[in-house]
Parts: sequence; structure tokens; C-alpha cells
Amino acid sequence: MKKTIRARCFSDDGKHKVSFDAVGWFEYATDDNIAFLADIGWGKESPAIEPVLHLYGSDKKMFAMMNYIGEHLKDEAKPKIGFGCVVNRKQALAWLKEHREYLLDEIRNKERKIKRKAKMAKERK
Repeated sequence: MKKTIRARCFSDDGKHKVSFDAVGWFEYATDDNIAFLADIGWGKESPAIEPVLHLYGSDKKMFAMMNYIGEHLKDEAKPKIGFGCVVNRKQALAWLKEHREYLLDEIRNKERKIKRKAKMAKERK
């Protein structure tokens, strides 16, 4: 059975929401792209744009959302909006374990260091 990596994107105003399987992006992405996505908490903000762009031309809902955002950016009378995108961390790590275990180890080591630093900072207070 092929693993899936659930992802969802949404316009800042909540009018557009798109769910999709991000496996295609993970297969295409470089190690640096995936590490960057992990570094920003598996999404939440516009730097997580790459999984969206991978789908932009093939998914009607994604196309509609990006066009909607583009219209708001072009029209000075409309409020400026952006979007967020979140990838399911657990599923992404499971995919990495199967396909790029060396990268999984790097990401987990980074996550452990961040947790240790946060714990030490909390203990100092």
C-alpha cells in the first residue's frame, strides 16, 4: 500500500481550503526542501509554498485558491491575503523512514536539539 502524506492549504481569510496528498512533492523535493519544511514546523506559513506549487497546475481547487489570492494581491481595493499550508508531520516522517532514512535521522536530531534548548531555557526561568 502506498503511503500518503496528508497536507492542507488555506487562504488567510478561510474562504478557500484544499486538502491533498503531498507524496508527489516529497518524491520530487530535494533533501534541502524537505529539511526546510521540517524546520518551519511542517508548514503553517508561506515558505511552505513548494508543495502547493507542485499541485498548482493539476488540482482545480488549488488553482482556484491561488487565483483568488492573486486577485487580492493585484487589486488595490481588495485586502491583501496570503495562505498557509501544513503537512502531516507523522506521515511525513513515516515516508522519510521508508524512502530517505538518512534525512529522517538528520531531522529527528534537529528536533531533539530544539527540544533540549527549549527545556533548558524553561528551567533557567
